[in-house]
Amino acid sequence: MSQKPLRYLLNTKLKIPLTNVEVVKKLMKHPHWKTAGFHDIGKMLDYLMENFTVDEICANIHIVLYSRSVIEELLADLRKKYSQSTEYSFTNRQYLALCLYMIEKDTHFTGDGIWNKGHNTQKQSSCLSKN
Repeated sequence: MSQKPLRYLLNTKLKIPLTNVEVVKKLMKHPHWKTAGFHDIGKMLDYLMENFTVDEICANIHIVLYSRSVIEELLADLRKKYSQSTEYSFTNRQYLALCLYMIEKDTHFTGDGIWNKGHNTQKQSSCLSKN
């Protein structure tokens, strides 16, 4: 995917003006941003817009590059573990950031977590339930 369709998609889904290039520049810092499909990013944005604000999504914009099923499962596990806790009180923005952290930690934050289409979610889910 190139910049132009990406800007169009962000404009259509998040109502980010086409002239605002900051979010696109931030997204382009991910080493594999060109490999994510237009349709996949669109579906991910639809899912995120149902549950998060535009500001929360933009703060963690790289999450749109990852598999929706992986993100959904991991977010559900994180919310299940931490929503009842009196020790932790996370905002939606922090849940998205924690989700990115959990996906990328096994690949040493190289961006290669994008290739895990659910392979690591079982491992991550079991790690979450142990803690």
